[in-house]
Amino acid sequence: MNKFLSFLIFLSVLSAVKCGRKQIKHYSGNVVFEQNFESTPLGSLSISQIKNDFNNPKFLWGYLDRLNFLLGLKGNTPEIVFDESRCLKAIIPANTAGPINGQQWAVNLDSNYNSLILSYKVKFDSSFCFVKGGKLPGLAGGFANTGGKKPTGSDGWSARLMFWSEGKLCFWLYHKNQNGKFGDSIFFKTDSSYFKFLPNKWYVIKQEILINDLNKNNGVLRGYIDDKLYVYRDNITYSDSRSLKIDKFIFSVFLGGDDESYTSNKKEFLYIDDIKISRN
Repeated sequence: MNKFLSFLIFLSVLSAVKCGRKQIKHYSGNVVFEQNFESTPLGSLSISQIKNDFNNPKFLWGYLDRLNFLLGLKGNTPEIVFDESRCLKAIIPANTAGPINGQQWAVNLDSNYNSLILSYKVKFDSSFCFVKGGKLPGLAGGFANTGGKKPTGSDGWSARLMFWSEGKLCFWLYHKNQNGKFGDSIFFKTDSSYFKFLPNKWYVIKQEILINDLNKNNGVLRGYIDDKLYVYRDNITYSDSRSLKIDKFIFSVFLGGDDESYTSNKKEFLYIDDIKISRN
């Protein structure tokens, strides 16, 4: 390995250490985290601005991605735009699937919580192509298992959301008793039909999680769209440990899966606003 590459890797490690330091903002009342972007300047978000707006999160990327940022190749960080109010515009590059460099990070909350409510607004661009689907933000705990790492009950869990073809929506849930390697899909639906997003329309997604009692399969997951209940489960094992609860918010936007069948042949855009996490 040449000296220049060794130096870049050293900078990458140093940056990782700095990113890992917690500088967590505390909120009043029942609010655990809140971001409506009204104080964020319009335009492309810098890494430092993301750190400021999301309480110094841990970016979910490999060291080569980090080197690209250090070299000024900033990938596809979101933008702040005006749409009725300031909001975050996520950019999915054409012909890409899987996590996007600069659009996936974990926000450490200020404590371990037994029960929390996450809500945020989402809107898909008027020409958005859902293809086979992609990820949206959600709550998590511990190592926030994703990517085929099946939870043991003591390492972590995650409850991101996933949109599907035709605008369907589900929880992409990683938990101890999941059926397969890559998590369980729990769809938003009524007895008669699936919920489906329409492009160019704002929706409010709300997620409620209650961690199971120790050694019991009684964890709760609820999912709402515009205050209408579509998902209810009360038999989930998130944790077999007294210390593994809810301590993270995962911001994650991309198409996939990770193979070409999930890709779009054009740039795709979706918008997120009014993120709020509160105690139940």
